[in-house]
Amino acid sequence: ANGRTQGYATRTWDELGETVIQQVKRSQALLLGVAFQNRLVGAYYGVLAGRRLSYIMGGTVRVGGGLKVGHFAQWLAIKKARELGAVGYDLTSFGTSGVNSFKMGFNPEIIELVPAQQLVFQPLRYRLWVGLLPMVQRHARFFATLMRTGH
Repeated sequence: ANGRTQGYATRTWDELGETVIQQVKRSQALLLGVAFQNRLVGAYYGVLAGRRLSYIMGGTVRVGGGLKVGHFAQWLAIKKARELGAVGYDLTSFGTSGVNSFKMGFNPEIIELVPAQQLVFQPLRYRLWVGLLPMVQRHARFFATLMRTGH
């Protein structure tokens, strides 16, 4: 509902549900819920990777009394990350001004990630592979058959 009223894209359970369930079963992700007066008012989905818990998405229902459901869900996730022995908690990238304000409210330490690099340890083998790759791709079916027959 928040996505629709504030104009940002959301994903449906049909699109993402099976992936979330499998990740949680494999201890690759957390799905947390926040209840108030026996009613689910917040949800949190985060992925465990690289010894960190990374926030992927969440949602809240606005409730009266000034309750900060989103803040509480993040706090639960931060506590859970610590319980699991994670070395860090990642609020992930910036978003809308409201999302940025919310995330900055936690006074995070912004850590720039190292950009992707390509390191070639064996230049001769690499050049040979790069040269042969187009031919292998053109004849992929032949090579797959050859590999299956063990010749």
